[in-house]
Amino acid sequence: MRNMYEVDYGTKRPLKFEEFVIDCPEVDRLFDDIVVFVGGWLNVSTFAKLDVIGQCRLLEKTAIEACKALKPTRDYGVSKAEVRDAIVRAIEIHGGGRPKWLTQ
Repeated sequence: MRNMYEVDYGTKRPLKFEEFVIDCPEVDRLFDDIVVFVGGWLNVSTFAKLDVIGQCRLLEKTAIEACKALKPTRDYGVSKAEVRDAIVRAIEIHGGGRPKWLTQ
């Protein structure tokens, strides 16, 4: 069973995260594409300087744009909640570290 968690940051709906599991070569390529997308779309040093609400908003905007560009649900059956988790991992890969509000 995959880990699922929510982060309530003061909007109508909390951000939902589900563990991004790489279980086949296609999903592995999707993860690589997400890492490249995050590296080109998100300034990791700016992300690290934002407060919790700003990070959540930027993370959600990044997830929306990644889903538009990469079509993970249609092509791979990967949910937006899983994409959010992959984006957090990509931020870690690009040197941004794991957001403190996710480690609590």
